[in-house]
This record gives sequence, C-alpha cells and structure tokens, in this order.
Amino acid sequence: MTADWLEEEGKLTAEDIRREVAIDPDDDRALELTGLEPLLLALGLKAVVGIVAGFAGRASYDSWKKARTRKQLDELRAALRVKLDATDIEAVDEATIRHDLIDTLVDQGLTARQASKVVDGTLRRVRARLRTSLA
Repeated sequence: MTADWLEEEGKLTAEDIRREVAIDPDDDRALELTGLEPLLLALGLKAVVGIVAGFAGRASYDSWKKARTRKQLDELRAALRVKLDATDIEAVDEATIRHDLIDTLVDQGLTARQASKVVDGTLRRVRARLRTSLA
C-alpha cells in the first residue's frame, strides 16, 4: 500500500461527499473561493485513513480517533504501511469503524443518511483495495 493509494481513495471519498451534499463538481472556482475543496479532501482522507487504521488494529484506530490535523493523519498514514503487512493484528470490528466514521461526517455537517452512503461506498472500495494489495 502506498501513500498514493490512500490519497486516491481520499479524493474518491471527497467526490462522494461532494455529490451527497449536492455541490457542483464543475464549479471548481466556487470551491476554491470558499476554501471548501481542501476541507472535502481532508474529510475524505480522514475517512479512508480511519478505515485502514481500523483494519490495522486497535492501537492504530485509537490514534486515528485522536488525530486532529493533516500532519497527524499523514504520520498515521505512513505508519499504516508497515502495520498492514503484519498478519497477527486483530482488526477493529467493521460495525464500529462504520459507526465512528458516520459520526465523524455528521459532526462535519452531513446528514446521517448522507454520511452513511459515503461511508458504505468508501468501506466497499477500501476493502476491495486491501484484498487486492494484500493478496
């Protein structure tokens, strides 16, 4: 797993968020003016890193829950590359990951329905990527 992999998934999740809150993706100028684009990308990355951290075990997941800055997410993202290769780590229950991610997105202004839809799509993509990269 590379940093590019997580970054790419973060961008896809940001697109999901944008679509769910009905922000016109072709109106890049408006997004730049409001500063919304970096926020969407940060939320997308936070969601993806949270999922991967959960699959990497409780310690990583707890670090993700405490992360508040992009720097902290980037440090965790770098550490995850090593942890996912370990075979003796017990992943956090996927229902817990899903619940916490939905709460995180709701705290950022999405409705529960919007957040659920975004999280379910992101979980599906990340699970598929992990299966491919760890196989």
